[in-house]
Amino acid sequence: MIWNILFLLVGFAALLKGADYLIESSSAVARRAGVSDFVVGLTIIAIGTSLPEFFISVVSAEQNAGNLLVGNVFGSNVTNILLILGVLAISRPLLMRSATVMKEIPFIVVLSGFVAVLATGAGPMRMIGMPGGIALLVTFLGFLYYIYRFSRTEAALTDVPARSIVNPVALAVTFVLGCIGLVFGSQIVVTSAVALSAMLGVSQASVGLTVVALGTSLPELATSFLASAKQRHEMAVGNIIGSNVFNISMALGTAAVIRPVVFSASLLNDLYVGLAAAVLLFIFAFTGERFTVKRWQGAILVLLYVIYIAVSVR
Repeated sequence: MIWNILFLLVGFAALLKGADYLIESSSAVARRAGVSDFVVGLTIIAIGTSLPEFFISVVSAEQNAGNLLVGNVFGSNVTNILLILGVLAISRPLLMRSATVMKEIPFIVVLSGFVAVLATGAGPMRMIGMPGGIALLVTFLGFLYYIYRFSRTEAALTDVPARSIVNPVALAVTFVLGCIGLVFGSQIVVTSAVALSAMLGVSQASVGLTVVALGTSLPELATSFLASAKQRHEMAVGNIIGSNVFNISMALGTAAVIRPVVFSASLLNDLYVGLAAAVLLFIFAFTGERFTVKRWQGAILVLLYVIYIAVSVR
């Protein structure tokens, strides 16, 4: 068991460093191409911090570990809203853009409901096949188009939490190292998580919803805290919203295209928890100061996350 835990930690370290390198190189390319900081923050940074979830999903699909895959995606989305945004709001009230509240958060709700519709089957198991995966990927492309159109009318954000690389060789090396870290890190995490769940006598879904989901959400946590510390509250929230969209549409969609994703029907409850968390965030935005999540509301979000974790181990 000790070796499985150590391998799991090594896998997480490789995933986090790989994501950091890939964010760094991708941001540099975007800046060289003249892409605005707003687009970099809401797309590249959000997607980059979700790469651990993406690679975990792909590897899980290849290894036919559907419960681990879906548990990681749904659990990460719950972690992003309840834990990360909750902790950020406790540290300082979070001011959100009106478009985030009125368009992007409702989009998370609709997307979650769409996944529930795509999950076919009866009895204790559900499945999302290739048609559903393609539909999710098309939805993600639509979201990117929305961001592109919106960026043309909004002022660009600045101080994106990523470093700038000017040397093309260093840029290429960083990109390759990032890919290597993500590929090997995800392989180690999935293998260790499956072995650990068997040794502890708990389900793959439980491990995916808790340990793996929390571990793969660390990039979102670090990036959002850095953005919040720089008074970029909108970027912190945008990173979480963008990451949740990427997790559901791109990560789950790609996995379903590779191989039909078969998972326990009980995991749909965790999808509904993520949906309810987004609805609660929407309601909080209109309670008291408009479009602001207050400290006491952040405390409620974190408390709900603790309760969620307590009942997730099954």
